[in-house]
Amino acid sequence: MAKRYRTLRSLDPADIVMTSLHNSSVDSHRKKQKKIKANERWKAVCRRLEAADISEEWVDDAIKYMDRYGYTLNQINTKVVPYLEDLISEKSQKEKNEALRASLKNISKQQAINDRNINYR
Repeated sequence: MAKRYRTLRSLDPADIVMTSLHNSSVDSHRKKQKKIKANERWKAVCRRLEAADISEEWVDDAIKYMDRYGYTLNQINTKVVPYLEDLISEKSQKEKNEALRASLKNISKQQAINDRNINYR
């Protein structure tokens, strides 16, 4: 049975202390249970994403997306995986573009250096 808050029955100092202690233990118990549930959910989402060949680094993004739109574990394959695949492709495209920009920047710097050297000769 779940722990529940107690209310004060009297203004007796002993009753106040016991009620406060009990209520704080209820808070502690609820926090532990919440952490356990969150950890179990994380593991379940991780398993589902691994089955869809998506790495573990995307689990937090998947959980945020699920929370935002109210999706459950049963909707991962139809709702969350396509979103994550789009996100992964966008990220890889950004990385490719940044690498291309960096290489073009290096080429333009090298060409500027070569132009200066030609002008000085």
